[in-house]
Amino acid sequence: MAYSLPTARELVLAAGKKLVEEGLIARTWGNISARVSDDEFVITPSGRSYDTLTPEDMVPVRLADMSYTGRLRPSSEKGVHTAIYRARPEVNFVIHTHQAYASALSVSGKDIETAERVPCSPYGRNGSEQIMENLARTLKANPGAGAILMQHHGAVCFAGSMEEAFAACRRLEHESRAVFARALGGNAPDIPFGLTCDTPAGDFAACKPTCDPELIPEGKHGAFLYLPYVRRYSAEGRALPAYIDDFAQMLGCSIACVSDPKDTEKIREELTKKDAVLIRNVGGIAAAADPADLTALFMVIEKNCLAAALDGEDGMFPLDQTDAIWDHQGYLDHYSKLAQTNR
Repeated sequence: MAYSLPTARELVLAAGKKLVEEGLIARTWGNISARVSDDEFVITPSGRSYDTLTPEDMVPVRLADMSYTGRLRPSSEKGVHTAIYRARPEVNFVIHTHQAYASALSVSGKDIETAERVPCSPYGRNGSEQIMENLARTLKANPGAGAILMQHHGAVCFAGSMEEAFAACRRLEHESRAVFARALGGNAPDIPFGLTCDTPAGDFAACKPTCDPELIPEGKHGAFLYLPYVRRYSAEGRALPAYIDDFAQMLGCSIACVSDPKDTEKIREELTKKDAVLIRNVGGIAAAADPADLTALFMVIEKNCLAAALDGEDGMFPLDQTDAIWDHQGYLDHYSKLAQTNR
C-alpha cells in the first residue's frame, strides 16, 4: 500500500539521513521517494543537505506530468523515480544511491551477476529525459528486478517498503564488492573517508611532507587522500580521468598526478586549478572550502579509482569528455550554487 503523505515525508527524510550514515551517498547526492497514491509521490528536494531538512520539505510530484507543489524544487532526477512508479505499481519506495562498488561496476554498462542478476541501464546525462527513457526500457526488459545499475552514475533500488528498499541497497553493495574482488583476483578493502592534513604522522611519516597545510589554498580545508585505490592508481603516475559522473561534476574531465612528491610548488599549483591532485606512489590531496565537499571528494575520487582499477575489462572506459564537461559546467552553474544558497 502507498503511504499517507505525512508518513511518506517522514520516511523519506529518515532514509536520507540513514543513507549518509551508512556511506551510501555523500553530501546531498542520491535521492529518495515514497509513493502516496496512484497519482503522486514525494521526493527529496534538489541541492539540500539532509540535516537541514524537515519532513514538510519533501516535495510532492505528480506521476502524470512530473509537476510539483511547494516552495522547493524536487530532485533533478525525479524522472528516474517517475519511471519506476509508472512501471511498477507494487513499488512504494525508491532509493537512488551513488554507492561505491555498484557505481564503479556501472561504468561498463554491463549487467552484473550476483545472487540475482542486476541489469544496467545505458548512460544518460543527469536529470535528462534520456536517463529516464533508458531506465524505463530497462525496467520493461527486466520485470523481476528490484535494483538497476545506471551506467557511469550509480544505482537505484526499489521495493514495496522503505525497509525492503534499504535491504536491496545493502545487498547490492555487498554483492558488487564481491564481483569487484573476483575481477581483481583478490580482496576488496573497506573504503575509509581519509585523513586530514593535521593527522599525526604515525605510519604515514614518509608521506607527511606532501600534506603540509601550507600547500592548501587560502580559505580551503585540506585532506590527505591516503586511500587504497587512490594510492594504487597514483603509482601509475598519470592523470585520473572521470569514469563516474559525480567525479566529473566536482572535478571535470580529470585531475593531474604530480610525479615528484617533493615538488610542493607543483602540488600547490595543481590545487589552485582543481580541488584535488594525485601524487605518484603516495596518494593525493583534496581541498575544498566546505568540509562537506571535502568528504564528498574523498568518496568520489576513491570510487573513481575503483572504476579505474578495472580499466581494460570489457566496457570499462572513462566517461566521454563532452559529457564530463557538461556535468561539470552544470554542477558549477546550478548545483553548487543551489547547495550554497540552501545551507
